[in-house]
Amino acid sequence: MVKFGRRLDSEAFPSWAEHYIDYRALKGLVYAAKEDEAKAGHFLNALGSEIEKVRVYIRMLDALVVLFG
Repeated sequence: MVKFGRRLDSEAFPSWAEHYIDYRALKGLVYAAKEDEAKAGHFLNALGSEIEKVRVYIRMLDALVVLFG
């Protein structure tokens, strides 16, 4: 069975890849938070930033669809 991170990389749409959530970085932060509970806030901040990155990209795509039909 292929690990999720590898599958995500292999199936990523090339022109969208930079707008995907950084799964590997977030996974690393989850493991760090498991070791040190004080790092949980860092994970949550990073998760929020990654979600916002995707949200901004989707809004831009929506605007292009409206603009160009």
